[in-house]
Formats: sequence, C-alpha cells, structure tokens
Amino acid sequence: MNSKGKKIVIAGDMLELGESSEKFHFELGRDIQRLGFDYLIAIGEYANFTLAGARLYGMIEQNLDMAYTNQEIVNKLRGLLVPGDIVLIKGSRRMRLEEIVKCFITSCTL
Repeated sequence: MNSKGKKIVIAGDMLELGESSEKFHFELGRDIQRLGFDYLIAIGEYANFTLAGARLYGMIEQNLDMAYTNQEIVNKLRGLLVPGDIVLIKGSRRMRLEEIVKCFITSCTL
C-alpha cells in the first residue's frame, strides 16, 4: 500500500465460521500486522482473537484498540483520522459496519 497517511483497519466479526472462528480471527490479526497496517480497531465477540494475532506478530500495543459499538468506532476515528489516511472496514454483514461509513458521509451519530 502506497499512502503517506495512516493505514487503519476496522475488523468486525466474520460470522458463520463455526468451530474455526477463533483460529481465523487470530490469523486475521496476524495478517493485518504482516500487511503493514498501522492501527487496528476490532469489534465483536471475536475481537480479542483478532487483537491477539496482531499483538503476537508485533503490532504496537498502543495502535490496537477494541470497541463495543459502531458509535464508539466513529468517535475513535474522528479523533484519529487526518487527510490522506486510509481505512479498511471488514466484517460480516450482520455487524452493520456500513453504519460507520454512513456517519462519515452524513455526519450522523448512531
């Protein structure tokens, strides 16, 4: 990724993975770190596994965060983002992470 700004991932639960959920969320965190993202905000039942994978593979602790609501993510991003930053949002449709994008388009609160 060629960007002069920060590269931020919002990682919500990937649902319907069955017995492999913990493993795949841990691997997601690992891959986020390996791909060179700067910040990770995780949300959902498996957020701890995603954060643990990123942490174990070397992501800086102060760049790891957990949120409990989409509004909390919006608030965190508003305090973090500057022009030139890139945000990747990934999660199952039932996580309703599109609400985060909508808030930046319409300046809403959830």
